[in-house]
Amino acid sequence: MATSIKSEKNYVLDNYFDETTMSLHLKADRPILRKKGTPWNWNPVLDEKVIPQDEMDALIQQIFAEASNEKGNFLEIDRKLSKVLQLGPYRIVVVYPPLSDATEITAVRPVKKTTIEDYNLSPEVMDLLTNHAKWILVSWAPGSWKSTFVQALVQVYHENHHIIKTIESPRDLMVDDDVVQYSFTHWTHDEVRDILLLSRPDYTVYDEVRNKPDFELYKDLRLTWIWMLGVIHATKPVDSIQRFIGSIEMGIIPQVIDTVIFIDKGKIAEILQLTLTAKIPEWMESEDLSRPVIIVNSFLSKQDLYEIFTVKERTIKWIL
Repeated sequence: MATSIKSEKNYVLDNYFDETTMSLHLKADRPILRKKGTPWNWNPVLDEKVIPQDEMDALIQQIFAEASNEKGNFLEIDRKLSKVLQLGPYRIVVVYPPLSDATEITAVRPVKKTTIEDYNLSPEVMDLLTNHAKWILVSWAPGSWKSTFVQALVQVYHENHHIIKTIESPRDLMVDDDVVQYSFTHWTHDEVRDILLLSRPDYTVYDEVRNKPDFELYKDLRLTWIWMLGVIHATKPVDSIQRFIGSIEMGIIPQVIDTVIFIDKGKIAEILQLTLTAKIPEWMESEDLSRPVIIVNSFLSKQDLYEIFTVKERTIKWIL
């Protein structure tokens, strides 16, 4: 059952949040702004209180003090004009002038922590996710509760005593203490690759796959038979697959991704599965045009939706 997120310890930011506050937006000498609600149903709430510069400075000092004194808190990014911290349930970004026009603090906190039971998955979908799908991508736009679903799925894997490690930047997944969390802030892609290939976890959670080095690392880990659970931004389910095209060879994409889970408003809206076959694409006629084709199938409707193949070095997505 979904539960409200509460700090296990007392933090200075607790004074600015209640159970419905998703994020806090502070700018020196400006009114306090909060987002309240859920990621798909929220409202901006403007406080009449203006936070002066000296109060901002004191708040930042208190945040840094709490981050350095408490186990499990991290100063993830430490640049001259910007800092990123994880403090309990809060992910905090601090920006200073002249990068910004005034001192700014943005703090984000999950509103609820879900379990897999909250998603009302059918036995067939649960069997897919726990016993068959080993190369999963979870997708949709920022703020769609992708990571919340991933946390619930990780808990299922943890309860089955799997060895799980995460790659995050910054580290903000709320997972069991047995799960090891790595950060690119302190390591290169090559170093993380070497560690994971040597330690051989059952599952690696990749939050989030963004750029070419991420796609390459995701591919390398997957091709060594490490089970992967990735998070990627995409506005349509098939776009998750297309983001891999051009970053890795098309022919090995089904070996890197076998299942795409599309999250919309905190629920599973679509599940795509990928298979590679040799055939004549639907819109071609000559048998001489047979080639490798990726078939994209809807697990929920049991229908083939797309064919992906190459024609004269161009990748074509054909809607069936």
